[in-house]
Amino acid sequence: MRCAPRHVGAARCARAFTLMELLVVVAMISLFVAIGFPTINAMTSGTSEASAENAVQMSVKAARAYARQPQAFTTRSYEGAAALFTPSNEIRMVRSIERRDAKKDELVKNGGGGVLSLAFSPYEDIPDREYIDLPPDVIVVGISRVDPDGLVLLAPPFAVRFDPRGQLVVRLNLSSDQKDNVLYDANGDGWFTQGSTRRTITGGYDPDDWNAILKPSLAKRGDGTYQLPFELIEPVAGVIIVSEPAFRGARDSSNNPLTLEADTALQADGINTAARDWILANGKTILINRHSGVVSDR
Repeated sequence: MRCAPRHVGAARCARAFTLMELLVVVAMISLFVAIGFPTINAMTSGTSEASAENAVQMSVKAARAYARQPQAFTTRSYEGAAALFTPSNEIRMVRSIERRDAKKDELVKNGGGGVLSLAFSPYEDIPDREYIDLPPDVIVVGISRVDPDGLVLLAPPFAVRFDPRGQLVVRLNLSSDQKDNVLYDANGDGWFTQGSTRRTITGGYDPDDWNAILKPSLAKRGDGTYQLPFELIEPVAGVIIVSEPAFRGARDSSNNPLTLEADTALQADGINTAARDWILANGKTILINRHSGVVSDR
């Protein structure tokens, strides 16, 4: 304690921190930060996953509502609408479009000049409908089917698709029933490519290569939106949401980082077994009722 005269007959006393007291305060602050940081991280992650869940539910309801709106088609039947999930964590609302005059080269096989097969359902973005952005720190995968190898999960792109009656379109086998896919103009060139541009692309499929969050310089389409890796996009029966930082920090049994790349042990390029098992154990599952479109989670 040190006292200094303020004026005659009075004194002003000022107390300064000693070095020991300052070190104690710094140590206490460091301790509080160390204790609270994991909690803050968990709260932030939980908030992101809850936000993603709300976005998924909203997009599924919107897709079903659009699918049930009557369309005045003259040259082909109306196939409904879908919520299309991309590797860049966005959800695009798309709808079935009518077959137009093939002379305009609008709905023909890319580069081939032939009319698009009736087995395929072309889709386009719903006009004036903004994309729904998911939080960048979550990963969303699609639940495709159950087969002898177990549950098959798909990395984006995939679609939650509804027919005109509002019923969910699902398939039991990815290698068949291609007509149930959403055929989407992935690069925005005005052509629809059937048959060759599906998930089993040459060299395999790594969704990170098409993630604009990880690769901001990713090529864009003519309308300024990001390209997708292929045009035949599979419908799913639900999605699973996981924390992106937690997934990137996880390791497989050989201590290798997890990835969403395909596992050749699974047909039709579902994500690899190690990543699938980790996601099933740590993710939030959202299932969609096939007949009512009701979203439920577990």
